[in-house]
Amino acid sequence: MLARLDPGDLVLLGARPGHGKTLLGLELAATAARAGRSAFVFTLEDTEADICDRLQSLGA
Repeated sequence: MLARLDPGDLVLLGARPGHGKTLLGLELAATAARAGRSAFVFTLEDTEADICDRLQSLGA
């Protein structure tokens, strides 16, 4: 999926609670980081430390 994203694209994820939106978004960000690209993660539910911990668990 990342190969289809161009610099400047905005991806919005929507689904019911507990269906993996955060995991998918963080997986996209981790994949971008591994490819030397940048990503921005915005969340109102998780702290910066929570996001960093989850990204580390994904290998980013």
